[in-house]
Amino acid sequence: MPLQTFAILSLLALGISASARIETTQSLYGQCGGLSYNGPTKCPKTATCYNDGTNPWYSQCVITPWDNGGGKPTSTVVTTTKTSTTPGGVITIITTLPPVTKTLTPDDPFTEHRTREDVASPTDETAADVDSSNNSKRQSGPGTTLQSGWYWVRAVASPNYHKYLQTKPTNNPGTAILESYRTAGQYKIEGGQLMANTGTGTTALYLHVEKPADFTQRKLATWFNTTKNDFGTFAWQGDALTWSTAEVKRQNLAAWLVCASQALFINTGAYAYQTPAGCADQTIHYYNDAHANE
Repeated sequence: MPLQTFAILSLLALGISASARIETTQSLYGQCGGLSYNGPTKCPKTATCYNDGTNPWYSQCVITPWDNGGGKPTSTVVTTTKTSTTPGGVITIITTLPPVTKTLTPDDPFTEHRTREDVASPTDETAADVDSSNNSKRQSGPGTTLQSGWYWVRAVASPNYHKYLQTKPTNNPGTAILESYRTAGQYKIEGGQLMANTGTGTTALYLHVEKPADFTQRKLATWFNTTKNDFGTFAWQGDALTWSTAEVKRQNLAAWLVCASQALFINTGAYAYQTPAGCADQTIHYYNDAHANE
């Protein structure tokens, strides 16, 4: 084969190889961008490369439209630049997604009046739940119908697809788990605390996070108790539940692990990377339909 022809074929092969690397598609919820990141930047067709605006080192492929119709996040989607050097020169691929302009407003789909079976005095802590338009209250207890201002929280990927946050026994202090929609709990975030709806006239439950001696520990246990959590802050990122604290440097604030007996853990490492034995990577999201479902 003439040397010139061989050289041309070699350049073509290198070009094809470089293109193949650039076009590699990242898996759903995998890393797709960030400072010093050199991996795949292309997300599946149903996903967007998203950065929460607080961590320049990590962007993630998340479902679009945002899971369960919960509204778009307020942060901008970052620009990812990849440069590859080939014999024919330097190829720079820039992927830019526009900023999201819609403000996240967790919407309550229920506008009809509800009547609560019990009646509390106006000075009761539950007075804030009174429907002033008809002077009645919502149904007692969390039950199986979502109450105004509260949300179901569930996973949206296998192996825990549509498994819901709860405790066992339901609405009692204990280990946080993901289990059947039939026993799903209802939750909201107030002041950085994730609260469980335990019903009228009862003490609320708060999701706690283990504070380890070593802040590089890969798994942090979670559980519900009647006292407030004193380690870290919970927040919605889009519709995904996140946890953060300055003491733990997390690549992905929305990364969780589901391990033995469906117990829920904070994942302090990267999503879907060096997953601890016996655990599955997970993100969990709020869901505001009237009823939890499979």
